[in-house]
Amino acid sequence: MGVKDQGLQEYLKDNERFADFMNGTLFAGKQIVDPRYLKEVQRKKRVSYKQSIMAKNIQKKNSSEKYGEEEIAREKGVFEEGEFGDDSAKLMYLERERDFLRLHDKPGCRFLLACEVESGANYEMPVRCFTYDSIEYTDQLKEWKRKSQQMFWGRGKRGKKRRRIRRPLLPVFHQVLYLGEKRWKSKLKLQEMIDIPESVMSFSDRLPDYDICMIDIHEQDPELFRTEWKDIFQLMKHSRKKDELRKYVEENTEEIRKLSQETRWLLAILLEQYEFVDEEVVEVKDMCKAWDGAMQMYADEARAATRKEMKKEMRRQAREKDRRTVFNMFSRGYSQKEIAAISELPLKKVQKMCEGFIENTTMPVHTS
Repeated sequence: MGVKDQGLQEYLKDNERFADFMNGTLFAGKQIVDPRYLKEVQRKKRVSYKQSIMAKNIQKKNSSEKYGEEEIAREKGVFEEGEFGDDSAKLMYLERERDFLRLHDKPGCRFLLACEVESGANYEMPVRCFTYDSIEYTDQLKEWKRKSQQMFWGRGKRGKKRRRIRRPLLPVFHQVLYLGEKRWKSKLKLQEMIDIPESVMSFSDRLPDYDICMIDIHEQDPELFRTEWKDIFQLMKHSRKKDELRKYVEENTEEIRKLSQETRWLLAILLEQYEFVDEEVVEVKDMCKAWDGAMQMYADEARAATRKEMKKEMRRQAREKDRRTVFNMFSRGYSQKEIAAISELPLKKVQKMCEGFIENTTMPVHTS
């Protein structure tokens, strides 16, 4: 997990911030999520399934595999000891962990909220999100099945057979929060990744599609938020253009300094105002004065750009001076070799300059 991901995880531990973030990005500013009903749930989920060894062997019929299925499974850690007593199937595990997952446990309004954080465009994101939600719904089915098995299947007081209750699944709202400086140019939907043959293109609506619900941190409407997320999104709208960001910071310095320490800390991380102490420890530069650090960074960039332009101009002036020197000596009858020796310029450079002079003058040429 990256530094920005960890910073967001720390910031969104607060239920009020998490609720405001979801209400603004997912529910268009409507106050659907109540922070009082948010609960932490297990982010890492694992589902198991049986895979037929016979089917697997058919798939590997033409393979030169040297190891048996049991040895392969042990190497990959996909089965438990004693599992291979049944030669017909083996137990496989699929495990995934989300960046954020909360349960909104309000009576009559129960659902799961999931979010993935990406710092760069990821081609496989539609499949990943589809897998995450599939595992989540599978986990719910397993839980309902486990609870229903604990119920007694007998007859009630009137001799009627009890019925197993089929509870509906909780909806999983998911989205991908994108932090990259460049705009997302990868796939947003599952069907965009699929090569659909032209002959069945007219039936593509029968293929399942899946939208990752991408949220770009630089393109959100600040007015949809009620907490300091409003200030975060207002500033991040300008962060892709350094000149705009610098101007915004200069005009809103006092308001920025009034933000909470946690918000300034997150903004410092989003603007990459941090450094690595070692492989596991990250130190945010001037946590309480992150904006001074940001302003210093932009000032340094401006000075570097100025120095670059100055060096470019100095090189141009030096070339012009060399050209005038060569022209004056050439017009006075010096040979190209003499010009190169006196001016301490490479002979090839002098020859190239003189070729240009020859084309524009009727003077005698001295090449010896």
